[in-house]
Amino acid sequence: MTVAFISCDKTDEMSSNVCGNASTIIANINGTSDNSRTAIDPTTYTGGHVGILWMPGDAIGVYGNGVNNKKFTSNSTQPLGRTTFTGDCHAPLLAYYPYSPDNDACQSTAVKGTLPSVQHYDSQTRRIEGDYKYGIPREGADKEFDFNHIFSLLCVNVNVTGTTIENETLRSVTIELPSQRVLSGDFTFDLNNGKYGFTGDMSNSVTLLWTDTPKLERGKTYSAYMTCAPDFKEDDEVKIIVTTDKHTAKVTKHIAYDFESNSVYTFNVDLSLFGDDVVIDEIPVEPEEETANCYMVTSAGVHDFKATVIGNGQKGIIPGAGFHTDDATITPRSASLLWEDVQGFISDIELRDGRVYYTTTGNVGNAVIAVYSGADATGDILWSWHIWGVGDTLPNDVELTNYKGHRYTVMSRNLGDRSDKSAYGVLYQWGRKDPVSSDSIIYVNGQEITTDDAATRCYRFINRFTSADRGKATIEYGVRNPMQMTTIESCDDWLNIENLYLWGNTNFAVEQASDEKSFTDVKTIYDPSPVGYRVANSQTFTYFVKNENGSNTSAVNAARLDRLNYIKYDNGYYFMANESDTEGIWFPQNGARDGYYLPVTIYTGNGNKRAYFSSVTKTGRYWYSNPADPKSGERRALCISMSSYVENNNSNISNSYNQVQVNNILKRSSALAVRCVRE
Repeated sequence: MTVAFISCDKTDEMSSNVCGNASTIIANINGTSDNSRTAIDPTTYTGGHVGILWMPGDAIGVYGNGVNNKKFTSNSTQPLGRTTFTGDCHAPLLAYYPYSPDNDACQSTAVKGTLPSVQHYDSQTRRIEGDYKYGIPREGADKEFDFNHIFSLLCVNVNVTGTTIENETLRSVTIELPSQRVLSGDFTFDLNNGKYGFTGDMSNSVTLLWTDTPKLERGKTYSAYMTCAPDFKEDDEVKIIVTTDKHTAKVTKHIAYDFESNSVYTFNVDLSLFGDDVVIDEIPVEPEEETANCYMVTSAGVHDFKATVIGNGQKGIIPGAGFHTDDATITPRSASLLWEDVQGFISDIELRDGRVYYTTTGNVGNAVIAVYSGADATGDILWSWHIWGVGDTLPNDVELTNYKGHRYTVMSRNLGDRSDKSAYGVLYQWGRKDPVSSDSIIYVNGQEITTDDAATRCYRFINRFTSADRGKATIEYGVRNPMQMTTIESCDDWLNIENLYLWGNTNFAVEQASDEKSFTDVKTIYDPSPVGYRVANSQTFTYFVKNENGSNTSAVNAARLDRLNYIKYDNGYYFMANESDTEGIWFPQNGARDGYYLPVTIYTGNGNKRAYFSSVTKTGRYWYSNPADPKSGERRALCISMSSYVENNNSNISNSYNQVQVNNILKRSSALAVRCVRE
């Protein structure tokens, strides 16, 4: 069935407004219809009509005498059927949607665009992609434009009632024409008449991804919209492929007539009506690609990672643990760099076919890349990953024996350290996957940003929730805001409702080394470690001290060096990996961003909210995966702590020096270093 694009109820017309060179124009569609819109109107119309809405933030490109591609932005704050656009062009003659700065050098007869072969649709936002329009002034009203759609809109209705793919998760629908047809690709078009021609990469198919991935329930129809070139010809054979998380269902239809631009066509894909003509195939189970929240690189060049799976995937979600999602898959639409600690370390980020591709200019540094729900780094951050340039070779593994004789394979450096001799790496709030820089400078959008106040050493990117809004302090908020340290008003946690499972280990704090080596649960989607590693547990490093209680503090309140198993001290301890070790494994005094001190230092003279940073060479703190026992009433987690070092073994030395505790506890809002162990 085909119907013309039409408007829904007409809103009050806003008059033109000219000030200097600024102009306001009204956008309509064609002379027979009132409005041109960029999202599907949820209103149900008699006669099968489909409404398209202009959305807030929409922008059009405008051409005038001697003026090319001026950006005009919508004035609406809500989806509307009729709206105005304002920009800098006193006498607009032609216009198109959507605006692109790539057309600044293009004449109005050859404006460039790309009709995507892979499009996205979310039933909540109803945004459509590839909806290119051209606009010309209405006769007698030079500031009122009529817009026409260059391509066709396809409404795809999917119903799988009575088939074997009921209750599966809908991933996508693909429309495919014979090989000589073109449905998508790069093109140019003429703003005078909307005529277009494909110029580069072309495809005879369009795949529509359902970003909200609905479950296919019996008796329900699921609708989505895609934009296609009107290259459907009478009697063409069209293949329709419905893909779920487990199967593909393929059907073939014949086109009854030629398609036209500026029209919408409905494809009713009710699989039960096709009978034996439906071919349902099981999707082969491919070897699972191991994923993580941190990827190490050892060389400059192009790298990539899978961006449709969060953390370490479905196996990292503990059922009933209160995680922010039960599904480890996402459908991002764009990717962008959030920050880096070496200027120019990361460039050329691109999301393509479910993978993020990026280029490193060197092999040393830290960066965070995020993916978004919207195009061009808009919408929500769906997930983010730590890119760790480790140098020419991957970090070494060291076999370490704990106090009870259990063996662990431990990474030779902290997460984010640039070498085995680097004291500056990255830090983590307990249970979070995203790093906080311990450097005083990072780079955002290529610009140098000072992270710490020169006087207070406090972190700029922090959000302290008050008692009134602490309900917003959720795991999901942390995922959506990976650059922020967050804390509730009590400063003992970054979550309103505590969660003990975040790093997959609910063995609570103990006073002495235990015979228990294992973790209580799996490595989780929030674990910041690279593939094959996880955050160490509280039994890993108990050999570092000679006392079973995990501290070198004596009964006379002195922290004695002779109660440590270490080789030497050099801005950190070279602890012995076992009794025969003569080289040691280095644990630097790496500093921390200490949430405990937030009540004192969170407000500085200029009113910014920041986090105290303890100096490198004075303290060293390392998280374990274990939370502290919640019965204490305080939200803490287990850690290693090392106080300042002095070359003195006198029993009268205060515990403020030389103290090493391998089973200490700190508030979970603090950002500490992490040392990984092999899974």
